[in-house]
Amino acid sequence: MNLCNRAPLLKCRQFLVIHDAAVGATAERFSRRFRLFWRTCYRIFGRTLPAFATVSEFSRQELRTYFGIPEENINVIYPGVEHLPGKEADSEFLGRLGIKGKSYLLAFGGTTNKNLRIIIRALPFLPSDLLLVVVGKCDEKTPPALRERIVQAGRVADEELIALYKSAACLVFPSLYEGFGLPPIEAMSLGCPVVAARRAALPEVCRDAALYCEAEDEKDVAAKIALLLCDDNLAESLRKRGLARAAEFSWEKAAALLSDAVQKLARPTNHNVSKN
Repeated sequence: MNLCNRAPLLKCRQFLVIHDAAVGATAERFSRRFRLFWRTCYRIFGRTLPAFATVSEFSRQELRTYFGIPEENINVIYPGVEHLPGKEADSEFLGRLGIKGKSYLLAFGGTTNKNLRIIIRALPFLPSDLLLVVVGKCDEKTPPALRERIVQAGRVADEELIALYKSAACLVFPSLYEGFGLPPIEAMSLGCPVVAARRAALPEVCRDAALYCEAEDEKDVAAKIALLLCDDNLAESLRKRGLARAAEFSWEKAAALLSDAVQKLARPTNHNVSKN
């Protein structure tokens, strides 16, 4: 069993977890050599391996579309989110960042796919005292007038991330492509409202617990954020729905589904051995 996209090419009786089809669906993000290697691997796996798992129905369809992996061979197993609510927030982290007591949006950088640039473009349409805190790499070009409003948190520990989620006005997640999209569910599990793109797996994962925006329209992103900031009832409703939605994802449930899928794969071999 291989849990993270890779497996030996010459072994046929394997169970492989592929988290998304980004190398096919967002090919422009990868080098030609990288695309060729992984597309070749996945097409071989699709013909030779009997069983797979992925993290959403969206990704199951994408794996079929881009790599020809039969739908009936792919199990959908959602991940859990208990890794954050079980820990304590770092109570001093907001002070170290200089944002304690201030209103801020939380966002993720790191790749162009996270679409941080559209949030930066949305900032001028929002109140001037509203900050943007970015977790991960922030290498977007920032207009000089906005530099004081953007706080780069960089890489953070779980306890620091919990502190950010718990005090944020909302998580803004206009990602262009996600096989699952863990940050919105993490945010929901800690009572943080979510504004997310109506893209890829995000509507499937977030359902009615998020406020959706057009991923490439900065005015719409700003409008949805402003709506959330101005409507306390909406924000509270999203918090409640988010907590309920996040509670549906557990590692115990994921482990049980994974175990069942692997056991189904193993049964024919065990049966043949017992007959001999």
